[in-house]
Amino acid sequence: MFMKGRVKLRIIQIYFHANTSNNRTEIEDVQNYVINLLNQASLSNYKVILMGDFNLNFEKFSLEYRSNRSLHWKYGILRELERLQYQDSIALYHDITVSNPFYTFHPRQSQLSASRIDAIWVSPNFIMDTLSSNNFTCHYFNTDHQAIKLSCITSGIFERKSFASLKQHDIKKRIFDYSKMDSDKWVSFQSEMDNNTSLQYLSDLDLQSQSDINRTWDIIQDVIINAAIHHIDNHESSFLPKQDIIPNEILEIKADINFLNRAIRKSSNNPYSYRSYLTKGWIYDRAVLQKIKDKHNISITLPVTLNTTNISILKKDLFLFRKNLCSLLDVKSKTNQDAAIKQFVRQR
Repeated sequence: MFMKGRVKLRIIQIYFHANTSNNRTEIEDVQNYVINLLNQASLSNYKVILMGDFNLNFEKFSLEYRSNRSLHWKYGILRELERLQYQDSIALYHDITVSNPFYTFHPRQSQLSASRIDAIWVSPNFIMDTLSSNNFTCHYFNTDHQAIKLSCITSGIFERKSFASLKQHDIKKRIFDYSKMDSDKWVSFQSEMDNNTSLQYLSDLDLQSQSDINRTWDIIQDVIINAAIHHIDNHESSFLPKQDIIPNEILEIKADINFLNRAIRKSSNNPYSYRSYLTKGWIYDRAVLQKIKDKHNISITLPVTLNTTNISILKKDLFLFRKNLCSLLDVKSKTNQDAAIKQFVRQR
């Protein structure tokens, strides 16, 4: 769905087969299709809601995932959700414990155990639009599953203004900073209100209709706003949505990765492309790469000079260098996102 304000929303409803022993091909096909949708959405900056019956035990997956053991193939979709930093809506708003496991599947067969196999997952850029989430019992039909509800703040999704309209009309809002006010400023504000001639004659007005009342209120409103602009600290701000603030630490790592990518391209095995790099370009790049590896404490040997013999070895080392930086970026981004989520939940 495409909404005003450049908001793109993708809602995916899924069901994965419960029997994994005889349906591996079908399950992996569906999982790969959904993963492809998620990756496309990530590249195109979609907000995503993925929901349904996964028929996967989330707690068992978490134990295997955190123990660094080899994961069963059936957990491919959950592993991808972790990689893309999606959030389980129930885990986002509740502490899932042994005493309060938030099970969604309550089997009628005594030989089966209750488990949490249904979920709503949201993309990182959709988390701030959520308000609450919980399980609830559906009374409309007979089922051994509980449903999950997710409440959202619709103003950030469906009620935004068109970017084009805001830019064309240069629409701005005025923000008053009352924290900078002192007693003298309030006295000046009150004095202008008291001495305004427009208000002095209001008591003599004969209000006979709704139109008279509206016209009188317009006068009062204009006087208050004009006095506030003159005596209360304020500034104008655009209605256009603010960009997310990315920490400098993360921006620096991204810049280092970009530089490393350029160095890898320059060290191509094409002799016509890397001849000048051997003689001139590598001297500068080596100095910059040395600073990058020292800054991030990454162990790699950078040769003083390049030749046709060691350039292939260098290229492999640079790929490993980039892999380490990408891993570091993932850790820093996840830490930053977790901090933002915790602050968001506290505010809620």
